[in-house]
Amino acid sequence: MARVTNPDAIKVAAKWWADQLRETTFDNGVPEHNAMVAMIQARMLPISEETIQNFQGKLETAIMGMDWPVLSVDYHPDQILIEIGESVGIDVEYRLPWKTSMIIRDDLVEVGKGYATPYKTIYKRRNE
Repeated sequence: MARVTNPDAIKVAAKWWADQLRETTFDNGVPEHNAMVAMIQARMLPISEETIQNFQGKLETAIMGMDWPVLSVDYHPDQILIEIGESVGIDVEYRLPWKTSMIIRDDLVEVGKGYATPYKTIYKRRNE
């Protein structure tokens, strides 16, 4: 994979992760676990829109510099997602969807959200 330089693809990818901070669901294939996380989330303080926007901006910058533009969460987010969250004051541990992977390229951004979920295209560059 090559470094991503297309600002449109980068914005779409970062916005998708920021949107997960606004509201997300969890699917690891075990409904009891998903209910447990929902209870944990209900006790968390809300995140301000300004903080989410800061997260998104920093993530855009990070994606542009990534040598391997893949972001994922198994049960714990990738280190880059954790570090960006910490830099804006967010603990992203239970705020990003489990079993999720995103592949980011200049011409295509795909994400699989949840256990055994097929990838969905969220950005495709139009032929010019």
